[in-house]
Amino acid sequence: MLKLNESDIFLNQSAENKFDAIKQVGHSLVSKGAVESFYINAMLKREAQCSTYLGKGIAIPHGTLSTRNLVNETSVVVHHYPAGVEWDNGNAVYIVIGITANSDEHLDILKQLTRVLANESIQQKIRQLNNKQNIVELFQGNNQRDILFDKSLIQRHFPSTNMVELIAAAAGLLKNNGCGDSIFTSELTSQAPSPLGKGIWLIGTNRHVIRTGFAFISSKQSFAFKGQPVKALLAFAVCHCNHKKFMDIISNLVFEKKQSLLLQASDEQMLSLFHSQGELPLEKYRYSSATFVVKSKHGLHTRPDTKLVAEARKFQSTIHVTNLNSDSKPVNAKSLIKVLSLGVKQGHHLKFIADGQDAEQAIESIGKVMISGLADRIGTP
Repeated sequence: MLKLNESDIFLNQSAENKFDAIKQVGHSLVSKGAVESFYINAMLKREAQCSTYLGKGIAIPHGTLSTRNLVNETSVVVHHYPAGVEWDNGNAVYIVIGITANSDEHLDILKQLTRVLANESIQQKIRQLNNKQNIVELFQGNNQRDILFDKSLIQRHFPSTNMVELIAAAAGLLKNNGCGDSIFTSELTSQAPSPLGKGIWLIGTNRHVIRTGFAFISSKQSFAFKGQPVKALLAFAVCHCNHKKFMDIISNLVFEKKQSLLLQASDEQMLSLFHSQGELPLEKYRYSSATFVVKSKHGLHTRPDTKLVAEARKFQSTIHVTNLNSDSKPVNAKSLIKVLSLGVKQGHHLKFIADGQDAEQAIESIGKVMISGLADRIGTP
């Protein structure tokens, strides 16, 4: 995986416009021997074809596929513009990342970068950067490890008859997934759970925690605890503050008196709900999905991803996509940053799920974009 060094970072830059900034980044790549000088023209041509603005104050200019012969080595440089550079539609860019890559190496670079950029507080942090070490730490994702929540942390219909058993089972899920040490289970079971209403309870601890994680466990049969029904338990192992997004989602469900939707949601809906900041409506809308295998030898990079995202944004339905060939979680198909983070290569399988009143139309339309040269349809689960 490409490593960002302090020598690749240029602070306190200024540019009249985005093309001036791209030229500056290009010259930095030429100076370090990563590309030939003609590559700068390729970067400008690529920008004219399709904007490389990612969002949140970040742009990633790079060349076209036809100019890979001008690339000497996979490389990256970062220019920081504290005053911002107007990119498109009034959007200000503070970080410009120049990327060069041979073959499909750029997909791994984009995946590495966009996972960090998906952090919701990243834009404010970018504007406050004032030294190279901070930028290195930011883009290497130090202290930004995501909260762990996948299907292995969901257990339904657990045969429990009391709260202690349910808490111990939730603790076991978290511990077995590397979220707690050998004392974690006894620590969590010593905590007092809080009722959220409609049979949902919440518990958590920040002691003996190795990594922040979240578990959902439901009971096979409802039972009573302190005079209130128990149907399911939400459990947290807390390290740092990266559980707050999940807590906000839970709080919103309780405020809207929709916490029982957690009992109705499928595993995929549950994952999409929490990993997409509560964007997935769990009510009984029309549901549609399809899976495609990517046939493009270049995988999915910025240009085709931009077309895909633009198509998804035409519809009211919530649309999520998962790369079935990686450990990635479902991401919002309407977010360029999140789609790029999937790191899709040739032969990878993408599963799209649409939830909403125009779900079928959305999947059909996205399918047309995919099979127009990017992928083959292989299934409609």
